[in-house]
Amino acid sequence: MYFMQQDIVIYRLEYPTFFGGVSGVTAQQFKNVNGFSNQFWGWGGEDDDFYLRIKHFGYKVSSPPHNYGKYRSIVSHHHQERQDLGRFALLKHSVERNFVDGLNSLSYKKPKIERHSLFTNISVELRPVKSFYFPISEQS
Repeated sequence: MYFMQQDIVIYRLEYPTFFGGVSGVTAQQFKNVNGFSNQFWGWGGEDDDFYLRIKHFGYKVSSPPHNYGKYRSIVSHHHQERQDLGRFALLKHSVERNFVDGLNSLSYKKPKIERHSLFTNISVELRPVKSFYFPISEQS
C-alpha cells in the first residue's frame, strides 16, 4: 500500500498518518479491509477511515521519497465541497464499523458505463445506507 503527496500542501504530509490524495492497494487488500466506509459524504474523513482499516488489518503503509510520486490537485474542487463535521465521531468508531460498513453494505443501482478512448467513466447512483453516527456525548 502506498500514497502520494499532493501539491496543495507543498508536497508535505499534513499529519503523520495522512493517507489522502492518491493511494494504491491491491484488489485483494481492498476486499480484505471491506473497502471504503459508506458513511462519509462531502469532503473529509473517508481517507482517514480507510487508513484506520488498513492499519487494523496489519498492512504497512509506505510512500515514495518526497521528490517522487507528486501530482497536481484540482484545488477548486475542495473549496466547493462541504466538509462533513460528523466525520470525527465516525473516525472514533472506525474499527467497530469495519465489518458492517463498506463493500458488504454498499447498495447502488445499475451503473452507467461510458467508454472513451483514454478512460472509462463508471457512474453509479448510491442508495442511502444505515447511519452509524454515534451520540455526541461519545465524541469526547
